[in-house]
Amino acid sequence: MKLRAFHLTVVIVTALIGPAAAQSFQSGPMKFRRAAFMTADRGSIEWIVADGEITTETPKDFRRFLTMDGDQPGDRLEVYFNSPGGNLIGSIQLGEIIREFGLGTRVARTVPCHGCGPAFPNGKPQETDGPGHCYSACAFAFLGGKWRIADGGSVGVHQSYVKEALTEPNAPKFTAQDFSVQQLIEGLVLEYVVKMGVDPRFLTYAASTAPTDLYVFTADEMNLFGITWNDLQYTDWTLKARGDGLVAVSKTRNGDRTATLFCRKDNALRLSIESLNPFAADVNADWIIKQWQNAPLFDADIPLQNISARVSQGRLVLEVVLPPSMTTSDHNWLPDGKTAAWYVHEVQGIDWPAGTLKYDPSSAEWKTLTPQAKQIRRELFERGYKEAFGSLPTYSADGNPIIPSDLQIPRDLGGLSIWAGPGFGDDFNNHLPGRNFLAYSKLTSRNCI
Repeated sequence: MKLRAFHLTVVIVTALIGPAAAQSFQSGPMKFRRAAFMTADRGSIEWIVADGEITTETPKDFRRFLTMDGDQPGDRLEVYFNSPGGNLIGSIQLGEIIREFGLGTRVARTVPCHGCGPAFPNGKPQETDGPGHCYSACAFAFLGGKWRIADGGSVGVHQSYVKEALTEPNAPKFTAQDFSVQQLIEGLVLEYVVKMGVDPRFLTYAASTAPTDLYVFTADEMNLFGITWNDLQYTDWTLKARGDGLVAVSKTRNGDRTATLFCRKDNALRLSIESLNPFAADVNADWIIKQWQNAPLFDADIPLQNISARVSQGRLVLEVVLPPSMTTSDHNWLPDGKTAAWYVHEVQGIDWPAGTLKYDPSSAEWKTLTPQAKQIRRELFERGYKEAFGSLPTYSADGNPIIPSDLQIPRDLGGLSIWAGPGFGDDFNNHLPGRNFLAYSKLTSRNCI
């Protein structure tokens, strides 16, 4: 029974690799290697290249690669997928290993970096990324990423199928036992998708697309269904008791970073951000501070003398003394005093990994969308709106939302971003939730510890 079931699994999930799609993929089984790009400060940004067809041996090959390459669970690396698909069970096992090691995934093709300057000191050439695709079974491996980045149109799915059934659709091929095994597989696939934090509608689109076709997800759909995922997004603020007072705390989705609003006995409101130290163990906090050039928080510039840093037990802790001007307004605290007009415009923006889409039913762009695309975008907007305001929107006659008069800064319209010069990437970008920031700031400052 087990041997027969395993054989059936492999046959059912063989990927459809069209000749046109195959042109942009590496031929043969998926191979893994390291690639890197040199930053302006002579550092490097590295990733794992995963190009080719996923087979039953791919998970073993990947684990062997990680072990030989010295990667340990927790290393913040990304796997760049560019694949036509392959074996579904192998793809799911590959995704589970990616999650086990805490790696991120990205859909991209690795290409030579022309004009990027000299090679690395060891002679290794510089490389960069270009548009890639992750089709069929590859999409399931992509879901294993602890964080996931993909452009609209780069991830596609279809039904699993038996190769012989396409050439002889009327020939009897399956027993009742085979169908029982197939249902078991479907249950395991559903369990995997849910465990990876993805909306089960992902499977609905696959099941409703013929094996000779391919359903390619839009950016809106990937954001809505959790196919793409930003693990460094902060959750809403919560109040916690500390000493004789209160502090406000927000953590990233992955728990790696913690933001805390607090004050000391001098009554100055402070913001601290604690994260894994992105630097070598022997780098001290004084060197880190000297790299900083500016530090805006929700569009307000923080004087650099208001910021300090320390490294403790492998954690980098930034502490910011907030200027009094940031907490003087009842409804907003951006420094220009004219936030409301800007805010009404920006609240209709939908953020996703590749940029911002607008929810504007009165625009020319809206008229080009299909009814399904309009519904997806509305659902995305209402989800973000509820996170910002705590309720669903009401709409005017032209379909645009009516903005409440008691404005509060919504979440993720900005945050503490310390510019430390080229080469530091996003190590200092912290997109803090802005919703109720003012309320929590006042509660915290009134309960100094």
